[in-house]
Amino acid sequence: MIRQMILVAALVLCVSAFSGELKPASRPFLIWNQSDLDLIRVRQSETWMQDSMKRAANERNGGEFFQLFQAALGDEKAKNWVKGYVIGFIGTKPDSRPWSDNWLVAIGVDIVYHELTDQQKSDFYTTYQEHLERENNDTKVYTKDSWRIHW
Repeated sequence: MIRQMILVAALVLCVSAFSGELKPASRPFLIWNQSDLDLIRVRQSETWMQDSMKRAANERNGGEFFQLFQAALGDEKAKNWVKGYVIGFIGTKPDSRPWSDNWLVAIGVDIVYHELTDQQKSDFYTTYQEHLERENNDTKVYTKDSWRIHW
């Protein structure tokens, strides 16, 4: 009897949770939605965030990610760099760039989405789909070290 009551209560909660009106996203996103970008801006004054940004700025391979965060925080120079990075990705063939470009450029397009033309957005998603299909159909067996150089 108790189990049945718990089950009914759980179902009622589920139904009530999903009975609200679904709202379309303000824009499509791959990794960071608008609330993620807003949260980054809110947290930029926190000590741990400032320390992380300083470390990222000084890391040898942290340049792209640092630029992405700077752009998300509103830095126009970084935003222009990110837009160029995203546009530079358009039309590239799979395996022509490092594997990390797939997720870096996904974050980048989330940041500069409203600054891209409709044609650039369409071309980006076509290119990105080609890269994803390559990754999903990859049959190579990766070892501890081989993943670093598969491009």
